[in-house]
Amino acid sequence: MNWFYADGSQRLGPVAETDLQKLFNTGVIRAETLVWREGMAGWEPYSKAMSPAGTTGSSVAAPPMPSDGEVVCGECKQMLPPDEVIRYGDNFVCANCKPIFVQKLKEGAFLGGAMEYAGFGTRFGAKFLDGIVLRLVGFGTNMLLGLVFSATDGAIYFQCPPIRRKS
Repeated sequence: MNWFYADGSQRLGPVAETDLQKLFNTGVIRAETLVWREGMAGWEPYSKAMSPAGTTGSSVAAPPMPSDGEVVCGECKQMLPPDEVIRYGDNFVCANCKPIFVQKLKEGAFLGGAMEYAGFGTRFGAKFLDGIVLRLVGFGTNMLLGLVFSATDGAIYFQCPPIRRKS
């Protein structure tokens, strides 16, 4: 069966299912990339379309891809003009889906997009800066304790009872 996939507002394909999976494995297609094949009612994310349940339906023509200037709501997948959605990172959300999206944000849900890890230089710099801060805090704490001990001659902490001798 032939598949089509979206790259921005461009429809690409047809490609065989095995080729579609190769595109996914190589990173050309991601889990949130919209795909469609004959028999599906509309474009769906790759992860949903390739789920074990799959999608079935009557044979219909491919629904239109977003035209220039339109964006796809990340929740309901409707195509809308940019002035009818809000943007959060790479996600667009329509007014109807905004409460659900905000709830997901409050719960700390991962909202898609690829995670970008810091490179070696950034991680090294952060580790170096952490070391400087911790050494300064440790130095300050040691100085404070040293001042307290020197002011009291250690009498508060190390006072011993007098020794009584037997007569």
